[in-house]
Amino acid sequence: MAVHAFVSLGFGIGDGLIPALSASWVGITLDQVGVYIARSFAAGFFGIGLVCWFLRDAEECKLQQDIILSFFVADAAALIAALLAQLSRLMNSLGWFLVAVWLFLVLGLGYFRFVKPRSS
Repeated sequence: MAVHAFVSLGFGIGDGLIPALSASWVGITLDQVGVYIARSFAAGFFGIGLVCWFLRDAEECKLQQDIILSFFVADAAALIAALLAQLSRLMNSLGWFLVAVWLFLVLGLGYFRFVKPRSS
């Protein structure tokens, strides 16, 4: 959860403060509407980052598992979106970094939700 928190907070800060610059790193140009949407998403990333940070040391419970599952599904959708954007050449080669980040998060969350033995 701590890794997810850092990634989400990083995206939240970057997309919130410098959305046009953040997008330009992967070859995307934002107009005013794009900047607004990026900043709106940044608020969501920031909130997710805080939830992950506060949940990182929580004792295992059903609510924690449900939150992990929710983030797993959301990150899987983001992975698909990033992969489709990359395959359609919407982003430059740095877009593969975003695909890798989402894949890393999906695999990590999948492990903690579906594979890791639960404590009794």
